[in-house]
Amino acid sequence: MELIYLYIEDYKNIKNQGFNFSSKFTCKYDEVKKTLQIDEKNNHIENFFGENINITAIVGENGSGKSRILETFTKTDSNFLFYDENCNVLNL
Repeated sequence: MELIYLYIEDYKNIKNQGFNFSSKFTCKYDEVKKTLQIDEKNNHIENFFGENINITAIVGENGSGKSRILETFTKTDSNFLFYDENCNVLNL
């Protein structure tokens, strides 16, 4: 199982923001319908870093919310929606 998308409705300084953690898929979340569209990229290079290795970075200026994103992985709250590659909401 691979986490490819995280949507945060409201957590500290992050409001209505989606984060794509996959180089293989593009994700588009509809806030009104509460649906997620996931499409596979045509230009994705399979096994670029080796087999079963996926690298994702969270970058930004100080105070931009990098630590807040990581905090969501330790919280159980209905404001966080985690999705896998099949558009299934993950229960972490």
